[in-house]
Formats: sequence, structure tokens, C-alpha cells
Amino acid sequence: MPRADPRALDAHAGFPSRGGGRTAIAARAAFAKLVWLRSGERRLPGLAALDRALAGLAPRELEWLCELAPLGPLYLLPTRAWVSALAREVRALGAKRVLEVAAGDGFLSRALAAAAPDLDVVASDSHAWADPRARMSPAERRAHHGAHVPGIRAGANVLRLEARAAIRRVKPDVVLAAWLPPGPLLDRIIAAPARFVLEIGAAGGVTSGAWSWRWAHDFPGGPVESLARCRLDARPARDLHSRVTLYFGALHPEHAKERVRPGDWLWQFRPR
Repeated sequence: MPRADPRALDAHAGFPSRGGGRTAIAARAAFAKLVWLRSGERRLPGLAALDRALAGLAPRELEWLCELAPLGPLYLLPTRAWVSALAREVRALGAKRVLEVAAGDGFLSRALAAAAPDLDVVASDSHAWADPRARMSPAERRAHHGAHVPGIRAGANVLRLEARAAIRRVKPDVVLAAWLPPGPLLDRIIAAPARFVLEIGAAGGVTSGAWSWRWAHDFPGGPVESLARCRLDARPARDLHSRVTLYFGALHPEHAKERVRPGDWLWQFRPR
């Protein structure tokens, strides 16, 4: 039996030293018990239970748990229902080999591999965000100066490779990219040699944005989007933030990039 991690035990107790009263502590504990095991490893919760736990948290508490809690950070919050929907989406593309890039601790890839043993699932990450400063803006570094901010822990199943190098080595049918940071990384992945890039992100500049829609793409919609939960979903019954985009990669016959000019709708999303 895995040894209990003191950080996870503190999480399961609701991080009582953070204060906020009995209700806040109980809400933090309910969320923590769903997403972390006593060993400190990630756990795959049920959708209804996660939605109840999210609804019970104040938004500032959800932000703290996902960004600053010792076992974080957390971005995408997979559930059993969503991972099953993801597996169906991948199979519908005729794919057999899946590569998750920027996979962090590799939790999503492990969950997908367990739910879909017919798929060959590989995870990769450069591990650049093991240093927490790498994932923080200058303003965030100033705001959290002297405070503990967790870096992303490397998973044992994760290849230590930059995204494009991993794509060239693994030769996947589908590249899975969840919560990529804003910037050029998504464009580079779309231009790499794969048939499909399935991106799971969020609107509003939190992840890679609409500027990448210059590339030929589709919006799968359906359960793979409606069942997705992320660190922004403080009130899932009222408002969800995940956005799923399927890009046609460099090995797809419809791979193309639109030239966007001033006055075009996409021009507003160009990098500033």
C-alpha cells in the first residue's frame, strides 16, 4: 500500500492552517479528497461528485487549490466520464497512437491509457515548469515573492522531450494538447508531422487562443467539450470554460493555414 504523503493528509483535512472557518475547510477537504489520493497521487473523480465539490468552493479557494496548494498545480480536471468521451473522440478519428505533449505529471495520459487499453498512449513534457517561476508572469512572481509556489512534478511515464521532438520520435496519429500556455507553441505543434491535434483549452487568453484558428480546424463539440472541467469552473451548473478544437496537422490532406489581414475577424486575436 502506498505510503501516505503528509501534504495529501493536510489536503484531505482541508488545509486547516489556511483558515476561513469550518465551511471553507470542509469544502477544501471535499475537493482534495476527489482529486488527490492519500499518497499524493492524482485521482480520477466522478463528474457529479466533482461538480458538487466545485460548487461548494468559493472561487478564490478553487484558485488557491489549483495554483498554490502544495500538491498543485492543477489546470484540466479530468473525470471518468470525460476521459471516456475523450477515448471515443480519439477512436472516431481512426487513431491508434496518441501523444500528449506538455503533459506535466502525465496524469491525463495515464487515465486515458487505463480507460482505453486499445490505444497506444504516450506522454511527453520538456519539464521546464518544474521550476515554478517558469509558469509565472513577472506580476505573479512579485505577488508571490517569498511564498511557496509548486512546480509541476514529473511523472514516471513522461518522456522528457520538447513537443516537436516528441512528435518526430513517437509519430502519433493524434497529438493531445491540454492547457497549453499562450504563445506560439500550439502553432508549432500543428505544423509538426501528425494527422490531428486535439487541443483542450479555455477562452479568454488563459491558454492558447483563437489566433491559432488560422490553421484548418473543426470543433468537435459534444461530450468531449460539455463534460470537460477545468480550474476556472467554479460554478459548473451555470458556466463552463473548456473549449476543444481539432486541428488538421501537417500529415492531414486538409492541413492549411489562412493568411489573415487587417480587417479580417481573426486579426483581433493576433499577438500584440
